[in-house]
Amino acid sequence: MARDLTGTHEGTRCTPVSPAELKSPFLESERAFHASLGGLSTDEQGREVLVGLTFDETLFYLGFLRAFGREKTRDTEVRDRHRSLRKRYEVARDGEPRPRASYATRI
Repeated sequence: MARDLTGTHEGTRCTPVSPAELKSPFLESERAFHASLGGLSTDEQGREVLVGLTFDETLFYLGFLRAFGREKTRDTEVRDRHRSLRKRYEVARDGEPRPRASYATRI
């Protein structure tokens, strides 16, 4: 069953994006975090987005993090899309993607 990745996570269900989120899909904590990284921008309609991503891509990216956090998803299409968006966001924000630690370097 595919998850709705455009909303916030409540238990095992994602709720739809509210009209208030149409200009800014960020929770205050998310906004503060991404702003501290220099990762916020606005699109042509004046909506807040992650740098390097469109509004719809930002909704997907945030929805993925809210739905899965650090959990793994078995849906390879969803996981691959998130991974691609994360790399684009990191390159736009930092000039290059962040290095990922392998399992061996984390233990």
